[in-house]
Amino acid sequence: MGAMWWPGVRSSPSQSLLRLLILLGVLGEAAIFERHRTLIDLSGNVTCPRWINKRWCFRIVLMEYDSFGVGHDRVQDYGVKCVDNGPEHEYFLPGSQYGDGFNDNEYEFFVWIYHNCTQASILSKQVHDLGTVSVSLDLYKRVQNFGLSDLSVRADSYFDDK
Repeated sequence: MGAMWWPGVRSSPSQSLLRLLILLGVLGEAAIFERHRTLIDLSGNVTCPRWINKRWCFRIVLMEYDSFGVGHDRVQDYGVKCVDNGPEHEYFLPGSQYGDGFNDNEYEFFVWIYHNCTQASILSKQVHDLGTVSVSLDLYKRVQNFGLSDLSVRADSYFDDK
């Protein structure tokens, strides 16, 4: 007969080996891919210096870039906000990340801002590099103010996420 895998259940050596490999695979996957969670608290003000009693709109997206240049993570999206009553708007972007790519111990955070705060009110995109942060942090808290300008790339829409 075969080996006893479970009391009263007999199996062949190949079935026992297969069960053992599956068990090791599940445990190995958990050890490799289970990562520490980092809470993110990004806040500040967005300023449109061109505001003169005119509505301006923007969208903020917090991104985490991957080292190999593919599969960037969208951590949080503030959504499109329009402002009628002044040149400044306060934002708050809470989020979380569960580790980075294979053998990568740092997050590479970037902020994408889509806005129409340009001389001709043309929709544009600004990219801001927030630098690297260790994946072992429990909380990444940062106050970051952004001034919108014409020094940005033209965007097709507020959702031109490329």
